[in-house]
Amino acid sequence: MRKIRDLHIDFPEELIPDNVEVLIERLYDADNRKVGRLARKEEDRGEFSYGLIKAVKEAIQQRNRLDNTTTSTQDARIDRILFTTDSDGRRKSRKWN
Repeated sequence: MRKIRDLHIDFPEELIPDNVEVLIERLYDADNRKVGRLARKEEDRGEFSYGLIKAVKEAIQQRNRLDNTTTSTQDARIDRILFTTDSDGRRKSRKWN
C-alpha cells in the first residue's frame, strides 16, 4: 500500500510506475460515477495496467465517500425551496415571478 496525494493505493509498491501522478490527475473528480467513466476511458487508452487503474479508481472513490458530508436539515430545506425537480428527475432552479 502506497500513499500518494492523501490516497492509499492498495497495489504492490514495486509495480507502481513513476508517472502514476498523471493517472491520478486524469481520474480525480468529486463524482464517483464520473471517476468510473474516466477509468474505463483510461483502460481503453492502455497506458496503465488494468489493476493499477482499478486500484487508483477505488482509492479516489473511497476518499470521496469519506469526504462526503451529510446535509443538515436546514440545508435540505433551503435546497427544496430554491430548486425543483422536473419529470426527468433533474434539479432545476425555481422560477420566481
